[in-house]
Amino acid sequence: MKNFVVMVIASWSCLVTHAAAQERDTMPRPYERLNIGGDDYAISFRAGRGVYEVWSTSGSVQNDLGSRRLLVTRPHDGADAAPRPVNMPPFNDDSSMYVGVTAFHPCDPDNMLFVTDRKFSGRRTSNDIYHGTWNGTQWMMQAASFNSEHWDDTPVFGRNGSTIYFSSDRRLPGSGRADLYVVRRAGDGWSAPQLLGAICSDTVHEVSPFVGTDGRLYYASNISGDLDIWSVALDDAGLPTGTAQPLTIPGVNQRGSNELHPVIAPDGTTFAFSSDRGVGRAPYRIYSISTGACTTTIDISVVAKTQRKDVQLTRLFGSMDSISYVSTTVRIRDRLLNVTDEITTDLNGRGRYTIRSASGDGIGMGERTRTFEVTATPRSSAYVGSTDTLVVSVAECGQTITHQVFLHDTTVVRTTCDFVFRTFNVPFFITAYWCPTTRKYRDYTPCASLFTDDLPCNTLVQPEACASNEAYTYEFVPAVVRRIPRRNENCVRYDEFNSHGPEWAEQVDVAIERMRDEVAAVFNETCVQEAVRRGLPLNVVMFGTTDDRSIDPKCQYTGKAYEDVQEYLGSIQVDEQIRPFIKTHQRFNSKGYGGRAGGNQLLSDLRSMYFAIMFDRLCRESIPLYARLRQ
Repeated sequence: MKNFVVMVIASWSCLVTHAAAQERDTMPRPYERLNIGGDDYAISFRAGRGVYEVWSTSGSVQNDLGSRRLLVTRPHDGADAAPRPVNMPPFNDDSSMYVGVTAFHPCDPDNMLFVTDRKFSGRRTSNDIYHGTWNGTQWMMQAASFNSEHWDDTPVFGRNGSTIYFSSDRRLPGSGRADLYVVRRAGDGWSAPQLLGAICSDTVHEVSPFVGTDGRLYYASNISGDLDIWSVALDDAGLPTGTAQPLTIPGVNQRGSNELHPVIAPDGTTFAFSSDRGVGRAPYRIYSISTGACTTTIDISVVAKTQRKDVQLTRLFGSMDSISYVSTTVRIRDRLLNVTDEITTDLNGRGRYTIRSASGDGIGMGERTRTFEVTATPRSSAYVGSTDTLVVSVAECGQTITHQVFLHDTTVVRTTCDFVFRTFNVPFFITAYWCPTTRKYRDYTPCASLFTDDLPCNTLVQPEACASNEAYTYEFVPAVVRRIPRRNENCVRYDEFNSHGPEWAEQVDVAIERMRDEVAAVFNETCVQEAVRRGLPLNVVMFGTTDDRSIDPKCQYTGKAYEDVQEYLGSIQVDEQIRPFIKTHQRFNSKGYGGRAGGNQLLSDLRSMYFAIMFDRLCRESIPLYARLRQ
């Protein structure tokens, strides 16, 4: 499922996932760098694509009585980096008394939600929710379609961005009692709001929802008198299930004070919230407590590899490379912290590296992923090392990482002009599916991406011959278009996609671009340039390991037939053995080619074919010499 190799053979990229828990702080503490106004509250994190910012809302006076503005802090600028007002449009304009409570899309840092009471159609309104989109130079804004004429506030995206949760008093306008609602992505817009009736009551105030990577909804409720933070599990439809419980993290909820605006830092290390705790009617301040910083341990092994054959092994197993484990020094550079550490592998080539915590100054400093460059030092001039890039997801805790670093015999590689790029532990595919788990490059391959939440569906057109008359008028109510997974046919793990799809897609997109850059670098090699000058062919071979999980006999390939895929292949060659089996509703465990390796071999070859089509198109688009040679 997770290995992929491109042969055109000197460097490779790797993506892994791991985090484990350690001790947390005993009690929450104020995050002083952000507590600078009359009231300070509602922090959010803009993380991804090299961006890491902490946004907060600050009031000119306390007790929520004055104007509010947005502030932004960049923790990576150091401990002295002060919050700065967000003075660009559409924030903090003269027509608004209130601008704040931001939330960013979990997979797209250029997509956000915020709240403002700016004038609309010439008059001042109650708080409304707005979408913000960064176009590369400025933020563009648009009022949310699900706003009411009443108080709508504290929005947040769901785990994969296909849902939005928010609070509103539309059920009891002006009562000071709000409820929680959810809307779902529907084509280019959003569905009608649905009340979270399982946890809402018309006698209780519920506000400031937040969805954690643990699949729980966190929110504030005054069911016990003052506002406290509660949580409840969410089902597959994004609705509360089971019994809601007050948060049990020590020191968060306090009797006699209000706690709200819960949020968990993207790296999972910090739980933050807002509270007016203190003597009398204290101002709101931002507090944080460690959740138990995720400590990642990577077990590294160093392998020396040569194409000089071991005669005995070749006689038993056929042609294969000879390998040996090496005791040597391994350098690991942390791009986030800009530090380099060293470990020494033992006689079996094994060593262990513990990733430094990126938390600092009371708040999580790490993005959802951390990037490391791993290089092994050759013990002989006959071998050359290469740099592996590891992108480590730290959004969840409890997994284990193992990684191999290869040293190559240059005395052989230089004479054969082969280059291998290995990518390990990248979740390129959802279980039992053949289309790459990429969002950015999903249109580069003819298979159907599972990411269809933001793609338009067929438009239902109003029929003719329904003219009104003196007795009746007619209106067209289109049918509801439902998207139903093919669970009884293709065995794809849709639950796996719903839980991890956006996170894995971000990792896969990084790996694809790394592979593309490595292929581009090959064209600078002397032997490749000589081959181009002499008009010799350059072969690119792509293959992946088979999925090692068994496939149910009823599982089918529901994709395109080979005849429908041919036009996308160009000069890409597909093994003749597989072609008769690339047909719609072909069972993976049928007799013949698909029956080998329990049907997993057919799945593996389908994955290789669709990935090759995607990668070939990307290289043709972005590598000029590659495109010229492909003509």
